[in-house]
Amino acid sequence: MNFDLKKTMNQFGNIWNEISFSHKFIMIMMTIGFIGGIAGVTQWARKPDFGLLYGELNPKESGEIIELLKEENIPYQITGNGTT
Repeated sequence: MNFDLKKTMNQFGNIWNEISFSHKFIMIMMTIGFIGGIAGVTQWARKPDFGLLYGELNPKESGEIIELLKEENIPYQITGNGTT
């Protein structure tokens, strides 16, 4: 099967020139929305989902756990003024 890019682009150009401005606008907006949706889902999926590891710790215990997490390159998030 032979694919002719130049012929395909000419056909696309002919179709594009024949459709109305409103259809062009709708197609462009749908493309932008689709790309934006994919980008949004990608960003959402990359966000880490943190859960509670320990709660109500004193600062010494919290510091020890943080050091262990840093050594293992484990992402963490501290809340509750460092106690959670």
